[in-house]
Amino acid sequence: MDSGGLVALTLSGGALDQIGFAHKRIWGDIDDPVVQRDLRCFLTASSVVKKLRGQVYGMFGGKTLGMYTATADPSQWLKLFGVDVEHKDQMTILDEAARLPADEVEHHYRWIRELIGFEPDGQFLTEDKLRLQVRCYIATKRLQEKADFSFIGVKCIPEMSDDHVCQCLTAALMNDPYDADGPKEPIVCACECDMDAALTMQILKMISGGQPSFLMDVRHIDDRSGTFVFNNCGGAPTWFAGRSHDPKENLRHVVIKPQVTQGKAGGGTTYYICAEGPGTFARLCRKEGKYRLVTFEGQFIAQDDRIEDEGLIHATSKIWPHAYARLPVSPRRFVEEFGANHIHGVAGHWNSELREFCSLIGISYVDS
Repeated sequence: MDSGGLVALTLSGGALDQIGFAHKRIWGDIDDPVVQRDLRCFLTASSVVKKLRGQVYGMFGGKTLGMYTATADPSQWLKLFGVDVEHKDQMTILDEAARLPADEVEHHYRWIRELIGFEPDGQFLTEDKLRLQVRCYIATKRLQEKADFSFIGVKCIPEMSDDHVCQCLTAALMNDPYDADGPKEPIVCACECDMDAALTMQILKMISGGQPSFLMDVRHIDDRSGTFVFNNCGGAPTWFAGRSHDPKENLRHVVIKPQVTQGKAGGGTTYYICAEGPGTFARLCRKEGKYRLVTFEGQFIAQDDRIEDEGLIHATSKIWPHAYARLPVSPRRFVEEFGANHIHGVAGHWNSELREFCSLIGISYVDS
């Protein structure tokens, strides 16, 4: 700080301003923890911006249930984020699944049955339907690898969920850091082919150093307790059930239950309640065509889904994965600012990095 470095800093920074080049000016002693934090935050965000460019989103299917917030302009993605979009018919999942060897399917099926609770009902959930879900998961994983998709979305409803089997297991295991073959990189898989969901989840995954991220619905907000209830209609990464590096610790909290609410074909859902701990919740939203990132640093809290006398929360569904959270935002402000039915979360606090990301990419940042 006692050298002429400040001259160079202001000179180069001013020149970058003149040409509209996004940058960060960090001034101070490199041994200062605040300076180190700012530098680390900037390097993390800038690396995400750089690594996003050239990535490809694989879209299995198209718009689901008339969700306009789930669609996006591929040209805008390419221009703003550097991310390309490629489409595959979701029926290719069934074609690939049919070609899988029985022993590979059985290997994954046995792993699931040994580590996860199973509550078949003989109609919506049977062993055969779970095996078909396993086939779909392995097939989706293979198709993603073959196409070299960086992250994906699967439509599911209504074609798969009505006529074949729901894709809830795929949504859980693709996003998990493990499966029957051992540790793996979580591959973002968004339900209902929600494009902005998938991109938000990919950003959260990358900004957090590769952690799993989830997609859930904004289900309910309790005015009295300030508790937010989020859930997915069948599948979310099981890692959140225990937040452990040991899959056995996470999976002992998970139960596969009959999918009786989404579609006629049935299959299994991954029921659990997210374990306690710090979390960052976010969503890329668009207003008049312009992107903004809405984020909240909060806390996952352990809770069940009963209606209690003290009025904690309305019951939602005892077959879906749930997250109960406390966020530093009023319900009214949340409803006013949040531009989608889906919200996304990752463990830890990452608002500073996300703010830097938005500054570098050139979009608005909104927090509590």
